[in-house]
Amino acid sequence: MGEFREISPSAYRVLVEERDAFMAHRLLSIEEDRVVVVVGAGHRRGIEHYLRNPHELPPLEELM
Repeated sequence: MGEFREISPSAYRVLVEERDAFMAHRLLSIEEDRVVVVVGAGHRRGIEHYLRNPHELPPLEELM
């Protein structure tokens, strides 16, 4: 992922960072007590970050 970020920062932002934020928004909107989520290894760290720090999420409207 680091190499991808270096080669194409704008593609990385859209395909990884914005997707992480979008998926975190969707996970936070689930009203169940327990959820099992399967994501690619490249998204795990970003999604976990946003789930621990939801105040850092960009507005959902900006991601769509």
